[in-house]
Amino acid sequence: MFDVFFLSYGEPNADENFEQLKRKAPHAQRVEGIAGIHNAHKHCAELSTTDMFYVVDGDCYIKDDFTFKYSGFNKDSIYIWRAQDPIYGVSTNFGCIKIFSKNIIEGNNVKLNSFSNLKYWKTGNPLDYVMNLINFSDAPLIEFKEVASEHRYNTNPYQTWSTIFRMFIKQRIKKSINYPNASKSLPKLFSRITSDADHAWYAKHGALDAEDFYQKNKENLDNFAVINDYGVMREMFNSNYEFKIIKS
Repeated sequence: MFDVFFLSYGEPNADENFEQLKRKAPHAQRVEGIAGIHNAHKHCAELSTTDMFYVVDGDCYIKDDFTFKYSGFNKDSIYIWRAQDPIYGVSTNFGCIKIFSKNIIEGNNVKLNSFSNLKYWKTGNPLDYVMNLINFSDAPLIEFKEVASEHRYNTNPYQTWSTIFRMFIKQRIKKSINYPNASKSLPKLFSRITSDADHAWYAKHGALDAEDFYQKNKENLDNFAVINDYGVMREMFNSNYEFKIIKS
């Protein structure tokens, strides 16, 4: 059996999602309030008593028909399942369930490869944490097609806007540097809303704001580290939307 960690950082529905997780994995442990994606995952690795462990994000709701598995995994690989998006109706790798090994998280098997844009996925503040680990450790990524969870990020205007802003920027940068797993369709999808799901208006504007931010900063990719600075992200949102009444 592997340890299962639930990483929460102020998500409004974290308590509900954690209760669902415990129904599927009663031994799951909650890790809350650790700033920094790398720091939070490293903390899980330090806590883990097993060589491999699951990570479930705070806005991830496990589907009733998903069963946690604990055998048949290679400790030199990273494993992810797909998650259902509540606004766009598609399944993606954002907000998904993951399996890591302690070695990969702690950097014990690091062997830098020749990826020319590696500096944009640096360990201190990676734009995409999983992709960063893959490129620093040469760990193969195994993607299961099974939809294991729902990515319930649309709990309020800010959570919705910031999630889509971050997702859009990641895909936009990957596409611009010809990154191997960059989705060609997601950026277009993010800015096209036909859903009446909660806070869909803020999802659309998260994408529009992200495109504007990308165009203004594409010559200096280091500026995109803002997507992992939740304080700055909150300030960006408040400056545009705090005093507007929006029916979403």
